[in-house]
Amino acid sequence: MKYSLKHEKNVRDIQGEALNKLMGYRWPGNVRELESAIERAILLTEKETISLEDLPQEIREQPYQIGKFDFDIPPEGFSFEEFEKDLLLKAVRKSQGVVSQAARLLGMSYRTLQYRLKKFGIIKTPSS
Repeated sequence: MKYSLKHEKNVRDIQGEALNKLMGYRWPGNVRELESAIERAILLTEKETISLEDLPQEIREQPYQIGKFDFDIPPEGFSFEEFEKDLLLKAVRKSQGVVSQAARLLGMSYRTLQYRLKKFGIIKTPSS
């Protein structure tokens, strides 16, 4: 590695979890920011392998953004309905129960979100 030689360190590898975080990050500063993060990790590590803990905090703690990362489905599969319900609940909590704000967070119309919330029993329909 370029920076291992430059700083006379014996870093030869990067753990998979750290590599996944680096690959999933949006890199607003482009290549220079990536190089800086790798150089910093090499300087910080005392091991031959860069681990997640060696990466800058903003990279380690980046939230996943649907549509901006490669979502892997576990080999055993998962329940899409449970995933959708959990996502809806998180949006409603984050918006403090304001449905229009939750809809905006999820990139859908108010009516679509309202339908889905009713479908999962998250909000009740008023009695006729």
